[in-house]
Amino acid sequence: MIAAICACLSPDDILRKSPLLADCARRACMAVRDTLPAAQHIAIADTPDVADMLAAHGMDAHIAIPSPEAPGFLPPGGHEALRLATGQDILVTDLRSPRLDAAHVALALERFAAMADEADMLVSATQPEDHPCQGFTARMADGSPALAPRGQGGFGFDIRRHHVPQGAPWREDAATGLVLNAETGEVVAGRQQFPTIHAPDGALVIIRASAVERAMAAPHTLRVAVIEFPRACRPLRTRLDLVRLRLGL
Repeated sequence: MIAAICACLSPDDILRKSPLLADCARRACMAVRDTLPAAQHIAIADTPDVADMLAAHGMDAHIAIPSPEAPGFLPPGGHEALRLATGQDILVTDLRSPRLDAAHVALALERFAAMADEADMLVSATQPEDHPCQGFTARMADGSPALAPRGQGGFGFDIRRHHVPQGAPWREDAATGLVLNAETGEVVAGRQQFPTIHAPDGALVIIRASAVERAMAAPHTLRVAVIEFPRACRPLRTRLDLVRLRLGL
């Protein structure tokens, strides 16, 4: 297996100039090296300084510019890491997830092994804070987009349609306008009744060797299994995340 750490930081990434960057690199390397000591360890960085930082921890560091066409379940640089996975399963983690430790990686590897041939890929994911069911599309009765002026009454709309993304586990009944559970057909009367969904968080991905090429060219064809870690394991994205990390919260 190949164990890859993605360390491509955009110019405005909160870790780019943070004194915690070196510690995040150390933690990321420990998580994969302690769990997979015999694996091929690689790192993808977009600047020489970060590449050197990871190389100092025993990683085979490569410098690459992240592909803008990479699928959303991969961290920046993940697409480049997959190109190096020649006939091997690959584990991809994100430098920006310092709380994803060896125990989490070991649990993911155990889950991946137990999947056998049931899935092509294991992805870390969390439940989104804002459920997509809370969105809706508003239109006027004549079909024009909302919001349209309605004289002295200001702006308004006549038709409200629930947001139903492709593959959603809920649907809208065309005759009644009611939202139904796509599997059971039961009426969904409130937010708490909508089926649970997960969104990839980019902290960890494991892909079978047989599915690596499809992960780059046709990710929608992959059979995906999900593993949910604590929210603290998600990649750092805000200054508040940095404060929490510094304080150990």
